[in-house]
Amino acid sequence: RHLNFMNAEVIKLPNAQVAQQWAERNDVLFVEKDQEVRKLAEEVPYGINLVEALNIDYVAGSGVKACIIDTGYGRGHPDLPNNNLVTGFNPYGSGEWFVDGDGHG
Repeated sequence: RHLNFMNAEVIKLPNAQVAQQWAERNDVLFVEKDQEVRKLAEEVPYGINLVEALNIDYVAGSGVKACIIDTGYGRGHPDLPNNNLVTGFNPYGSGEWFVDGDGHG
């Protein structure tokens, strides 16, 4: 099966020897064995239920704001937006609001 978005092929090979033969070809960048992936756990963090966050109706563009209490906001974290829509303050008065003192993003 061809994956257009990454110019790659998914193929089923009969054994490791054939996979090695493919890996040695000049027109093949690399061969990677498919791995089984399983979720370890999927739980809502206790704080979400504590503040009843799932009971809030979300309407895009409604101007609704969210309050997140955390140890910081890692602006460089790949999972978090870094734009002027995200603001905050530090209630302790020292340091920037977005400094992630715990290093968890």
